[in-house]
Parts: sequence; structure tokens; C-alpha cells
Amino acid sequence: MLKMIPFVLLLLFLLGGCTSDPLREVDVSEVSITQATEMPDASRGKLVRWGGTILGITNREDYSLVEILGKPLASFSEPDDRKVSTGRFMARIPGFVDPAEYREPNRLTVVGSLAGVTRGKVGDYSYTYPVVEVQQRKLWAGNYQVAEPVYYSPWWYDRYYFGWPHTYWHTPYYRYPRPPIIRSSPPAAADK
Repeated sequence: MLKMIPFVLLLLFLLGGCTSDPLREVDVSEVSITQATEMPDASRGKLVRWGGTILGITNREDYSLVEILGKPLASFSEPDDRKVSTGRFMARIPGFVDPAEYREPNRLTVVGSLAGVTRGKVGDYSYTYPVVEVQQRKLWAGNYQVAEPVYYSPWWYDRYYFGWPHTYWHTPYYRYPRPPIIRSSPPAAADK
């Protein structure tokens, strides 16, 4: 038994390496979207890790520009849709990016260097976007999912849960009480 402990520890160590986040392994600067917009020359060339909801895409000859509504990153660098936006930015991805995959409500996390700013329009408003030259990216499908807790009614009580003195002979036909049926609308009346 003691001979297996090193093998088990090695196996746990190897499996732990499988859960690493490659986007987190890169050392990035703490430049925010608003700082990059206000001071484009001071932040040019700095490595950032940003993410958010995809708003649109423009494919050019050699690259694609993806407009992203920035969101704070949750675990494994996944953008959290429940949080307040940090601003908009453009991700410049080399090559062709399929608009069918890179669309709303999908989310994108990028790691890359800041390449200045570009001007665009949001409706009639003139907007300044920081541009990220993408080196790594991860596409997240759909909205951010959080496991919802299950709530049980405090008034529901199973009188047969504890067994004695309510044993099986008290209810020979059906041992456990049936849960209440809750209907959202009254049942339809039968035609005569």
C-alpha cells in the first residue's frame, strides 16, 4: 500500500496540470480599457488579458476586427456577463474569423498587445476603441452559467420519512404521500 503513494501523488500532479488555464499563464499588465482609451501612447505595446461579449465582426483581407463589450473575467478567464461593462474594445485577429461562430451572445477572451486606438460609431455616438493585437484567444459559447441553488419549501413534510411509528401497515396502498400538484393554469374543461 505504501508503495502506491508516490504513484498516486504523481497521478494527481499530472491531472492537476490538465486543468491549468493557458490564458492565465501569460504575465500581463493591469491596464484597463478606460486607461488604454485615455492614454493610448503610454499603454501601446503592453500585454493585456481582456474579455467580454461579442457585439460585431468585420472581416478584412488579412485580419478580422471583433468588437467586444468588455466584462470582468471570472474563473478560467471566462467573461462574467452578470458584471457591469468595463467599456468596448476591438480585437484584431490575424486571418479570417467566421461570423457564424463569433457572434452575440458568444463571449471571447483575448491575450495580446495594445496597438493604439481606432474610432468608430455606436449608433450616432463617436466612440474610441482600444485595439488589441491578439496572440491567444478563447471563444466561450453562450452566456455565463452559474449553478442555481435548489430551494425546497419549508412547509413540505413527509410524514413517512422517519419510519416508526408511521410504518408501512398504516398505508397499504401507497406508502409515501404524493407531492402537491401545482398548475400554472386551470385544467381545460372537457367538451360535452
